[in-house]
Amino acid sequence: MRSFPLIVLLLVAAFPASAQLVVPADRTELLDGKPAGEAAYAASIGYPMRERLLEFKEQLGLTRDQLRKIDAITRDEPVALKVKGEEIVEAEDALLKLMQSGAANERTVRTHVEKIGKLRADLRFMQLQVFLRLKALLTPNQAERYKELVTASPQ
Repeated sequence: MRSFPLIVLLLVAAFPASAQLVVPADRTELLDGKPAGEAAYAASIGYPMRERLLEFKEQLGLTRDQLRKIDAITRDEPVALKVKGEEIVEAEDALLKLMQSGAANERTVRTHVEKIGKLRADLRFMQLQVFLRLKALLTPNQAERYKELVTASPQ
């Protein structure tokens, strides 16, 4: 408990009153519909990405039907991610305003934090769902070939 005043002093020194604290730290990415790293690991372990599928469409032997389905799966994703990102930023802003108002208590803060957590979970699921759906479009041979091509031609 004795370190609490020291922590406050360090925070005040680190963030002078004139500094603008940006909350959340990934605000720009969320508002642009491009959350950083949310699903990078899925791509890194061979789950197909739209751009790479289209890049390798001949080598994979993708059919017209598969290409149509890839487009259908990914067409609305950027807009949906942007909308969800805006919801997260609004929820983060509401929490910050609550904290700044001095009216925050454990119950209200927990409610806001749980809402933000749910929104972020929804966003992450939306991204991973696209990877799952794209993978489901491929035959086992195409999925294996995709991994080979991506490994041989990293971005």
